[in-house]
Amino acid sequence: MKKTLGVLFSFICICIFAFSVSVVGVSAASVTVGISVKGTTLETGKSLIVTVSAKDGRAPYKYKVDYKMDNSGWITAMDYGNETVTEIQLTTAGHMTIRASAKDASGLSASVTKEYDIEEKYTELMNESNASDIKAKLGTAITLTAAATGGKKPYTYSFAVESADSELTTVQDFSGNSNYSFKPSKPGYYTVYTYVRDSDNITVEKPFNIVVTQETGKPLVNTSSADTKVKAGGTANVSALATGGTAPYTYTVRYKNTSDEVYTDVVTESKSSKAAITFVRSGFYSIKVTVKDYDGRTAEKEIITASTEQTNRALINVSAPLISHKSLFNKGSGTVIKGQALGGTKPYKFAYSYSINGSDFKRVRDFSIDPDYNMTFDTIGKYIVRVEALDGNDKTACRYMTVNCVTPSYKSMEGGEILHTCVNYGRTISLTIPDAGDGAYYSFYYKKSDENVWQQLRGYSHNRNVTLRPRYLGNYIVRVFIDDGKKVRWGDYGYYTEIPDEVYEELALVNKNRKTAGLNPLVIDTELTFLANIRAEELAVSYGHNRPDGTLYDTIFTEYGAERSQLTLENIAEGYETVSDAMQAWMESEGHRDNIMNPDVTSIGIAINGIYWEQLFSDNIADSITQDEE
Repeated sequence: MKKTLGVLFSFICICIFAFSVSVVGVSAASVTVGISVKGTTLETGKSLIVTVSAKDGRAPYKYKVDYKMDNSGWITAMDYGNETVTEIQLTTAGHMTIRASAKDASGLSASVTKEYDIEEKYTELMNESNASDIKAKLGTAITLTAAATGGKKPYTYSFAVESADSELTTVQDFSGNSNYSFKPSKPGYYTVYTYVRDSDNITVEKPFNIVVTQETGKPLVNTSSADTKVKAGGTANVSALATGGTAPYTYTVRYKNTSDEVYTDVVTESKSSKAAITFVRSGFYSIKVTVKDYDGRTAEKEIITASTEQTNRALINVSAPLISHKSLFNKGSGTVIKGQALGGTKPYKFAYSYSINGSDFKRVRDFSIDPDYNMTFDTIGKYIVRVEALDGNDKTACRYMTVNCVTPSYKSMEGGEILHTCVNYGRTISLTIPDAGDGAYYSFYYKKSDENVWQQLRGYSHNRNVTLRPRYLGNYIVRVFIDDGKKVRWGDYGYYTEIPDEVYEELALVNKNRKTAGLNPLVIDTELTFLANIRAEELAVSYGHNRPDGTLYDTIFTEYGAERSQLTLENIAEGYETVSDAMQAWMESEGHRDNIMNPDVTSIGIAINGIYWEQLFSDNIADSITQDEE
C-alpha cells in the first residue's frame, strides 16, 4: 500500500514538471524585454513610472532600470530584482535615456531603451537682487548684485539710477554682468532699479531706496526761493533748498491767499526740491517752505508771491476809513484806514503818510500787502492822510483824506442811563430830535459803545431828522449837538443791533440741504448780511437782480467798500410769508438751487424785508458769526 502511493506520487510530480516545462519552455536562445512608461507632463518636478516586462528565455526573471541625462553616466533606479515597477523623479531638464534590462533563470539577459526630452518646469520669474548697503555716508561705494529664480534660463541683467531731482537713467543695459557699483557725488535720496530678464523676455524689476548722508557741522538754513510775481491762473515755481545740518533734506510746501486762514498742502516731506503752485485768482499768496534734515531738524521760510490780473481800467484809489464820514476825532483816539483800489493790475500794495497843519508829509508805513493801517491822532489840528496804492505793474494812485483832531468842550444835556433800542442788523435807524426852537442847529455823531472815536453823520443844520445804518453788531450811541444861539448842549440815544431768529432758521434749512449732498455748511457773514439787508430794501423798490439805478446787484460791494471775492451769487424771492415757503420755492428752482448747493461758496448773507427775501453767497468769509456768539 505505501509503495503504491509512492509510485503514484512520483508519477504525479513527473506529470506536473512535464506540464510546467511544456508551458514555459525548456530552453531559449534569447530574452525579450518590454518597457512601458507612465507619467504626467515631462518637466522638472514631475515623475515617471517605469514598468518592465520580459518573455522568452527561462522564468523567473529579474529586472533592472537605469537612466542618464544627456551625456552623463548611467544612474541605477532599480537594480536586478523581482520588482517590475520603479519611479524616476525628474529633477533636471534635458535629454533623458531610460534603459530597462531583464535576466532569465539561465542567466540570459536583454535590454531596451527609450528616450525623452525633459523640459524645465515653468515657475514665475523672481528678482532676487540685493544691495550691499541702503544707507551710506558720502564717498562710500554701493554695490548692487542682480539675481533671479524661476522663469527660463539663461538670465540677463540691467541697472538704472534716479535721484530725487533727476530722471531715471540706465547705467547698464541687459547683459550677463550681474553686478553694478556706484559712488554718489553728493548726498541725497537715490533709487537704483535692478532688472532681470529670462530667455522668454519676461522682465522683473526690483528697486532699492538708498540714502547717502553727509554731516556738515553747520546750522540748518532754509534757502528756498519761488517766483514772486505770476499772472492769475499761472504757475509759481518753488525751489526748496537748504544748507547745513545733515543732508539729505525733505521738503514741505504749503500756500494760502493772505486773506485766507488755512494753508493748502502742495507736497509733504517730499524728497524732490521742486514744486509748482497754480493761483486761480489774483491776490497776494503766502508760500511756506519747511526743510527737514536727515537728523530731524527743521527750518521754515515764508515767500510772498503776487498773482496779478490785468484790467482794462485805469488804476483808481478808493481807500477810506472802515466807516465812511470819519472826520472828527478826540485827541489820542484813532481809526483804521482801509487801503482799496480798482482797475490797474491786481493785486495792490499800500503806503501811508500824513501831514499836520500844513507840515510836510511823513511816511508812516511803506508799501505793504496789508491794506489796513491803524492811524492815531495825537495833535490838535487838521490832518491830511495820504494813501498810496501800488498795482502789479508798479503804477501808483493817491487818495487824500482830511481828518480833524479836536478836544470837545460840550456838556451833557441830560443825565441818567441810556436806554438802547433794538434794531435788526443791517437796517437803518431813523431819529427825530425834539424841536429846540426857531433858529436851532443840529449836528449828529455816532459810535459803538466800546469805542472812543465818534463818526460824524451830519454837520450843523436846521434838519432835526437823521438816519444811519450801523455796519457792525453791538451797541451804538447816537449823539446830537444842539446850538440854539445861546449855548451848545448834547444828548445821547442808544441802540443795539441783532440778527433776527428767522435768519438762523433759514440758515439751518440751507445747511440741511447741503448736508444731504455732502457739502460744507455755510456760515453767516456779517458783511454779506449787511449788504443783503440793503438789497432786500431795494427789492421793494425794483424787484430783480438789477438795482434801482440799473446796475447789477454786485455793484453794492464797491459802493459800500465791502471786501469782494471772486465768487458772489444772489437769490431773491417775492411774496412768501414764511422761511420754509421761501426755501421750498428756491429749492424747486434749478438756478436758485444751484446757488444754494454750490460747492465753492463758504458764507451767506440773509435778509428778510416783509415779503421780500434775499440771499448773498460768497467764497470768502469777512466776519462770521454763529447764533451762540450772537
